[in-house]
Amino acid sequence: GGVMAGYRDLHVWKEARILVSEVYDIAEKLPPYEKYGLCDQMRRAVASIGSNIAEGQGRGTVRDYLHFLYIARGSAYELDTQLLYCLDLYLPKDPVLTSALKRVGLIQWMINQMVRKLSMNVSKPSGCREERTPYGEVLMHEEYNPPEGLTF
Repeated sequence: GGVMAGYRDLHVWKEARILVSEVYDIAEKLPPYEKYGLCDQMRRAVASIGSNIAEGQGRGTVRDYLHFLYIARGSAYELDTQLLYCLDLYLPKDPVLTSALKRVGLIQWMINQMVRKLSMNVSKPSGCREERTPYGEVLMHEEYNPPEGLTF
């Protein structure tokens, strides 16, 4: 096989990177008293998504990759909830917030596709050594066909 694709080549990681800018933009628009509340929570959650995708991809085993994808997915769901709070409380018609909500939905969907695909590669434990699988290439060239309303 060729060189394993780096995390920067993953479509999902690129989307997560764009989402960081959107979330930081949204956080700036919230009232000052949310600085240590919702703002901090959203910034932590959005940073966690791409960071965990990168860390998982760099670990080298499918089982590790899945572990970090689950953390990234949890952060994406957490962020989705926080963005809905922003929508309800402060920014009902904000275009950046609308875009971020759509993008976090796309990211959740993409992570779910990756988890599904990688789960098929996890073998039953046999002894203590784990098979290394070149999962990067497979996922990088994956055709993503998201459900209606999630495409950009």
